[in-house]
Amino acid sequence: MTLSDSRELRFLSKHVIGQVTNRVKRGVPLRTAFRAAGVTDGVLKRWERIANNEAAEDLVVRSRILQFQERISRAQAEHEAAVVERIQQAIEATNEKTGIPEWRAAAWYLNNAPQTRDTYRQQQHVEVHSVGIVHHEHTLVQQNADNLELLEQWAALPDPEP
Repeated sequence: MTLSDSRELRFLSKHVIGQVTNRVKRGVPLRTAFRAAGVTDGVLKRWERIANNEAAEDLVVRSRILQFQERISRAQAEHEAAVVERIQQAIEATNEKTGIPEWRAAAWYLNNAPQTRDTYRQQQHVEVHSVGIVHHEHTLVQQNADNLELLEQWAALPDPEP
């Protein structure tokens, strides 16, 4: 094992792996989680080269890097799932003061979720024409007015009896 390999293994310790994955599960950006654990950009670049090199000299280091990448991927998925669950809970909540269903979480979800954002996101279109003077125009495009009307009708329904 070379000096470089022992350095890689030090950064691939259970302690560092645990620190990074725990931070990622809580939503800390990946690069920040690595830096907080003492892993530099240079080390990350070396790991990427080793992980992408199927003919790597040290298969132990490569295997540990690939396992680490899998743990990070799982941690990111766990964080995303937890956030989506919290949004879904907020969608089902009612405003404590008014008793009215909380619509903002649902609107945000429809506007931003990958499966619905193309339908519900407000599109902004900017055109720039230049003939000596630059003019700009803001146009908001509202797509799928039928679905918006259905949402408004749904929001107007009375609350179900408890």
